[in-house]
Amino acid sequence: MALTEEQMASNFAPAYAAGNEQSAADLSAWKAVNRNMPQAAVEQTRMPGEWMPPAQNPAGGFGGSGDAAYGTYGAGRIPNQMTFGDPRGQVDPEALRIQSQGGRYDMNARRDAIAARVLANTNAEAAYNQSRAVQPLAYYGGGIAGDNNYATGAA
Repeated sequence: MALTEEQMASNFAPAYAAGNEQSAADLSAWKAVNRNMPQAAVEQTRMPGEWMPPAQNPAGGFGGSGDAAYGTYGAGRIPNQMTFGDPRGQVDPEALRIQSQGGRYDMNARRDAIAARVLANTNAEAAYNQSRAVQPLAYYGGGIAGDNNYATGAA
């Protein structure tokens, strides 16, 4: 698909001459349209990582510093989504490209994707917690002396 002359012109900033008010105004107008992605907006594009249950070691306990025999990281799972120290997640590479090279960015679509990830993480954690919930033990007997059937298991 070939770009139109108008689309090609929008990719390049107008000529700038220092001290010329018209040149500065033209450049400011072009930046407002083509370089409208400030750093604060890029930070808003951070996608939280996918929720993962805590890794359980083969002995049944959870990995940690005291469980060095189970994996390099002590938890048995090498992280598959690096956040480079920022727990909020990674920024969208497309937002970084738009910030540096210009163009249009659909912030609402990114917000929808982030909201979907947060909802999926919440649902996954709730399902995991529900599957690991302690089930109540059956109560045998009526609690009256002579009516306690713990030993026999009869109801």
